Amino acid sequence: MLTFYFQTLDFWQSGIVFLFALIMAFVTVTWFAKWFVAFFYRPYSAAFAVDAAVILPVTDEDSEVFRGCLESILSNKPARLVVVHNGPESAQLRELFSIASRGHSTASTYVQIPETSKRKAISAGLAHVEEEIVVLVDSDVYWELDTLKSLLIPFSDRAVGGVTSRQTIFPWQKKVFQRWAAWFELLRANYQMPAMSVFGTVGCLPGRTIAFRAEILRRNMALFLGDRFLGTHLEISDDRALTNYVLKDGFKTVYQDSSRVSTAAPDTFRAFVRQQYRWAKGSQYNTLRMIPWMAKRAKFLLWLYIADLILPVLLAANVLSWAASPFLRTNWASGGFAQALVVAAVNGVAGIGLLLLSALAASWAFFALRTSRVISESPVTFFLLPVFMFLNVAILVPVRVAGLLTCAWNTNWGTRMSSFDTRKARRRMAKKVNSWRQLIPTVTVPLVIVAIATLALRDWTL
Repeated sequence: MLTFYFQTLDFWQSGIVFLFALIMAFVTVTWFAKWFVAFFYRPYSAAFAVDAAVILPVTDEDSEVFRGCLESILSNKPARLVVVHNGPESAQLRELFSIASRGHSTASTYVQIPETSKRKAISAGLAHVEEEIVVLVDSDVYWELDTLKSLLIPFSDRAVGGVTSRQTIFPWQKKVFQRWAAWFELLRANYQMPAMSVFGTVGCLPGRTIAFRAEILRRNMALFLGDRFLGTHLEISDDRALTNYVLKDGFKTVYQDSSRVSTAAPDTFRAFVRQQYRWAKGSQYNTLRMIPWMAKRAKFLLWLYIADLILPVLLAANVLSWAASPFLRTNWASGGFAQALVVAAVNGVAGIGLLLLSALAASWAFFALRTSRVISESPVTFFLLPVFMFLNVAILVPVRVAGLLTCAWNTNWGTRMSSFDTRKARRRMAKKVNSWRQLIPTVTVPLVIVAIATLALRDWTL
């Protein structure tokens, strides 16, 4: 933020335009738009009851986690529960299902399919459903006692086709990256999801717990199973794909804050990064293929997703331009921040320390302002903001750029990879490139980054 201040001051005084200042201005405007629109969000509240079936795909889940998930769902008394075990037979999971479902009024069915595929599991489960509403749930999710009741309320509006819940990370997970994951979920719940819901266009109904009208799923199931991007079928981002179908069919997708679920973040840093990479790939390729529809039907959603798409690219280009600037004569090298660096260096350790502390304080204050609703809900996050800022820059930005580069590659599910998969299957899934079309983002994105960095190194004045 200190850099942004000096570059904005330089622009005000001499008309010099800096890429980083433009990026930060764009970030600020986008944040303000989400904050302002989210202010008008209200969850649906009118009493409404409708029969719902729950489809629960499971592959290789921890037995205690699976048991807790089943019990929390059954305590909500859905009309039907269909557990679809996709992968090699597991007597333990079948037995856990049998024990958990005893004594409940819910009609419970256990289905086994050989393929480790969540999409095929959803399709197999749908064949056993007669209810009007279908709820898809991840096998590591825990519901509260009124989760289902609240989740179904928005369907009182016939224009609503899909609903998602408020999703949080278990508070007892204390590792830094787990706390970062929890903070990120709070950000989504307080800003992005409510803002999108105001317009009835939540761009991605997160798959931990989502409800759809069954008719929409049946109508689009063939497309869902054969979904392709740049000629390649990608077995990721099933929740975003289903959300796309709901929106294209002319229905609203909304967020119901009163329906709440919780889940665990990955236990290892490696699994955490793989999860973020898988999410980045799914988000980026779906944004690219939904741009024409959003440009016509959901311009606010387009703005938010384009920001999500291009900001990592712009930041990467900015870092590249900064790395090259010491070797070139540019406005950046003679701007206010560069002069501040010179002054700090002249004053030795004390000067450099003061500059670094000032930069940290400015960034901390700006981040706190942007996440004020989260801080009011979870005050401890204020003290962790510098760590989260580092994770955003050091982990999230590179991962999202990598996700965009490889968004058409046949990589595996990341954290969703089953331990049952054989080495042969893993090698087959690792064949990333089968068509030249898959390389279009891989080639285009680095060229765009270099082009933007080159333009940033030129002296631009207004």
